[in-house]
Amino acid sequence: MKILLADDEFKLRKLIATQLRKNGFEVYEASNGKDAIELAIEILPDILVMDISMPIMDGLTAYEKIKNSDKLKHLPIIILSAQNDINSLKKIKALKVQYHLFKPFRLKELFDKIENILGNNTNRELNN
Repeated sequence: MKILLADDEFKLRKLIATQLRKNGFEVYEASNGKDAIELAIEILPDILVMDISMPIMDGLTAYEKIKNSDKLKHLPIIILSAQNDINSLKKIKALKVQYHLFKPFRLKELFDKIENILGNNTNRELNN
């Protein structure tokens, strides 16, 4: 299973990527929304985990572009956000974001959400 992880926070991205790889996922990384879209078109991941606040193109703009793309519109996306202000929440709701986690979160929460979305019950153990 291929997972694309887009987050400009290098340490967090590496931590998540390492844990996912330890659990058998093929992980690709991007540090902004523009690169995430380009990489998603190239690799066609099974799921995209993407932060909201990123340079060049933020996660919600990238989310909207992906969901309006014929090639990627069915790609499951988990939005990660440290922003829980009213404007961010309104935009998340307006875009009909189905999967969302607020930072900080436990890696197990993210892992469980990924497994749930992918329909896997592999009982993998996440080291956190």
